[in-house]
Amino acid sequence: DLNLDAVRAGRNIYGKERMNLNFVADGRSLPFKENCFDAIVSQDVFEHLPDKKGAVLVLEEMGRVLKSDRGKMVHKITVLEDAVHIHADPSHKIKWMADEWNTFFTSRGWGVLENPTRHFPIMSNTSYGNFLIQRAA
Repeated sequence: DLNLDAVRAGRNIYGKERMNLNFVADGRSLPFKENCFDAIVSQDVFEHLPDKKGAVLVLEEMGRVLKSDRGKMVHKITVLEDAVHIHADPSHKIKWMADEWNTFFTSRGWGVLENPTRHFPIMSNTSYGNFLIQRAA
């Protein structure tokens, strides 16, 4: 996250366990070597990017640091179906339907495996905006 306050809030919510890595960085240039993570989780990141080009760059950079043979990503994105929240935050720049995000991922070589809503307890009643992806075979 670029927002230090958001990183602090995440640490307060999810703890400071060794396996939880929270850092401030630009998603277009992550400070890690290639193929170093088994999984990546982003929560409320993509909709805050300035445009589709920025989303492509961040996805590519996440893919660079993800282990290519088995890595998966989970993305929680505020989507257009969530009319209350998508318009309530002026920092939401990309306002796409869930199907548009599916197309975004699949057109870049990622398979959308399932809707991982159950992994987000605070979003358990929301069936959209959660994407579990893995490189397509």
